[in-house]
Amino acid sequence: MLAESLAAIAPTLRADDELIVVDSASSPPVEPTPIGTIVRAGVKGLSIARNVGASNASKPILVFTDDDCRPQAGWLDILDAAFDAPDVGFVIGQVKADVDNAYLPFDAVARPSQTFVGPTDPIDLGHGACMAFRREAYLGCGGADDRMGAGSRLLSAEDHDLFLRLLVTGWKGKYEPAALVLHRDWRTHRQVVQYCWGVGLGTGAMVGKMTRVAGLGVTGPLLKRRFGSDGFGELALGLRKRSKSMIAASTLKLTGTTAGLLLGLVLRRQGQRFRPRRNDP
Repeated sequence: MLAESLAAIAPTLRADDELIVVDSASSPPVEPTPIGTIVRAGVKGLSIARNVGASNASKPILVFTDDDCRPQAGWLDILDAAFDAPDVGFVIGQVKADVDNAYLPFDAVARPSQTFVGPTDPIDLGHGACMAFRREAYLGCGGADDRMGAGSRLLSAEDHDLFLRLLVTGWKGKYEPAALVLHRDWRTHRQVVQYCWGVGLGTGAMVGKMTRVAGLGVTGPLLKRRFGSDGFGELALGLRKRSKSMIAASTLKLTGTTAGLLLGLVLRRQGQRFRPRRNDP
């Protein structure tokens, strides 16, 4: 998948762009690539890898995608152009599955360009597989939370957590659907159902953590949606349809959200981020 991703990225690079490939403590290490610079993170974790990449970058705009994604032509120009005001801190592109009827459809419903100001439910913003940041904003907030995201204890929601933290500190965000990335639909149906536990866990932890940050006033609506329409609402729909997979997925997400919320309320913090583990960089 990494080879496919790099092959898709290569023709989209402009003359002044730099490409950094982060090896997330893989074993054996990632082999040299025909394009880009490889840097290695000593500890596994998506957030850790993104922060390592950001710390090795020199350009004012940071763009992220994943190794199971294929960015499409023009995505960098579109993301770049959206930083048209100094208070735009991040821009999110569109992520679509590479096949019809995918188990993880991502942006299955078309949305127009949008601008986000102030606290906003990050589930409405987009996905981390196609996102860009003003370097000043990303590093200024401490980057992605190392305790969140794939490969970490909290498994997910590192992108939504980052979007929300930037919004509540005064940065604006944008959604630009013309910046398109295709996500490879590699998970089986069973894996996607199991994946719902991690989705709930990370989201619950994000809400629990932000509950402890004084003066934000954002957690009530976040909790209502996670346990309402996205929680018991989906479970009720599954029960009405007698869909075993919907019932299993919504149950896993609800229990994961509950567990994550409890962890988010007790894990030690450093400002708006969880405190890294001792062996993290």
